[in-house]
Amino acid sequence: MSEKLKAYDLGDDLEKSLRFAEELHEKTAEANYKILSSRIKEAFLFMISLLLNIAGVYGLRFFIEVNPTATKYLVISIILITLSIISYASYLEFRAQKLSRRVESDKERLGDLVDLLHETEKAISSDELSTLARETLRIRLSRFGIGTKAWK
Repeated sequence: MSEKLKAYDLGDDLEKSLRFAEELHEKTAEANYKILSSRIKEAFLFMISLLLNIAGVYGLRFFIEVNPTATKYLVISIILITLSIISYASYLEFRAQKLSRRVESDKERLGDLVDLLHETEKAISSDELSTLARETLRIRLSRFGIGTKAWK
């Protein structure tokens, strides 16, 4: 009876480890999406800033002729808007870099966990798990790639 209990505990620990690896894999994918989204926003904001400055330079030519005193206010407003856009884009980049470092760390841990799960799967004898459970384990493990090399 203790052999059955021991095999059950191993299956329970294995299931917990697989769930944890799947959750970590999902969180890593979501974080990668956030990083990509942030980088696209940054590029878009920098393009808006560039277009705003180009439009401002061309607009200045006409403003100088019409109202020279309003020109300095136009220049100041363009500079302030540009600085606010650049600061927000810089904030997005800072956040993306911080998230990227966390993702890299999570990928390393996930690779280590997947390697350990592959080793455990190979070490489990066929009498400890049913054929169906063993194939289910192999299928779930196949979603992660080939261990550490797939994540580095």
